Amino acid sequence: MMTDKARAAVDILRDYRHYDRRIDEIQSRIAMCRDMATRATSSYNAGCASGTSGRSRVETAVTQIVDLERQMQRTIADAVQRRTAVQNAINCLGSEANKRMLELRYIDGRSWQYIMQVMYISRTTSYRIHIQALEEFWDAYQKLETP
Repeated sequence: MMTDKARAAVDILRDYRHYDRRIDEIQSRIAMCRDMATRATSSYNAGCASGTSGRSRVETAVTQIVDLERQMQRTIADAVQRRTAVQNAINCLGSEANKRMLELRYIDGRSWQYIMQVMYISRTTSYRIHIQALEEFWDAYQKLETP
């Protein structure tokens, strides 16, 4: 049975891989805005030649790109900080089996079947190690996060 500490640890560990997806989403949005800016710039240049103004589209695209790049930088900094905190907490675990369990399950995203095969353990042992590792992780994470 999973304790509150173990549940909290699972939430933190699951977020570890979430940040890569978030960074990819932001980079994709930036690429779309850059494409829009390129098209707007072409329209602006053509409009200038014919006397019309495409300036607002260019300004809008540039503003969006700048905002998205700032958002991406904040997201990347947050992701690096959180991932580092998780890795540091895992490194503080006393048991190599506990470290390996969390790395395989949450860092690498491996299945229980794979973990049992790689670690040469039974299902019951894998769950026991998992709960123990989560609780030890939570304690280590809390110590590292609290100055």
